[in-house]
Amino acid sequence: MENRESLEQSHHAYKKQIEDELDGLKSKAQSVGRKALIVGGSALVVYTLVALLTSKPQKKKELKSFDQEDIRGYKTDLKPIEVKRTKVESTPSFLTGVVKEQVLAFALGLAAKKLGEFLQDIDKNNQKSDS
Repeated sequence: MENRESLEQSHHAYKKQIEDELDGLKSKAQSVGRKALIVGGSALVVYTLVALLTSKPQKKKELKSFDQEDIRGYKTDLKPIEVKRTKVESTPSFLTGVVKEQVLAFALGLAAKKLGEFLQDIDKNNQKSDS
């Protein structure tokens, strides 16, 4: 009987140690995952802002004309209208350029800060696990 009790006690002790280690691994994984999401999200925001601020105007699609038959199938003598388009080159204003630069600098600084914190936490976790 005494042997069985000692085996059960050692079983419970090992089980508790394993559960504690798993809890520690779960919390580390959650922390790393959150930080990776923050870094990835801020990188996505920066990319989206840069894409929005630096995008060129999109070309409009031309509509198809019905020169043979109209929608109902009746013959028509309408001819398509030719439209001459002129290109208007827009130059970004000074204020727009400054705002873009400031937003980009802020977002990149934030991403760099979060990435630095993430790397420091990984180093700390590695040092704790080595000890």
